Amino acid sequence: MNIDRMLTTFQAAKILGISVSTVQRCFDEGRLYGYKNLMTGRRKIELRSVLNLAEEHGLTVIEKGGELTVVVAGCPSEKHEQLAKRQVRKQT
Repeated sequence: MNIDRMLTTFQAAKILGISVSTVQRCFDEGRLYGYKNLMTGRRKIELRSVLNLAEEHGLTVIEKGGELTVVVAGCPSEKHEQLAKRQVRKQT
């Protein structure tokens, strides 16, 4: 895995299991790093910062089938937010 590579906001969102608008907000707040094209407004996000943000939130990112994905509770899933919500509902 080349941690110096740049990602689109869509790719970063897919890895983290969050929406593109959340990735954009994290970038604008300085929680994700990269650059913004002033002509188009498009952002490029450093993979390294995506991995750091995941680690800060206790998430593990693995490479599975050539793609990066988040592991929650030992179970790789792109829909980890839904899984986590279901688990919370069961506990209450």
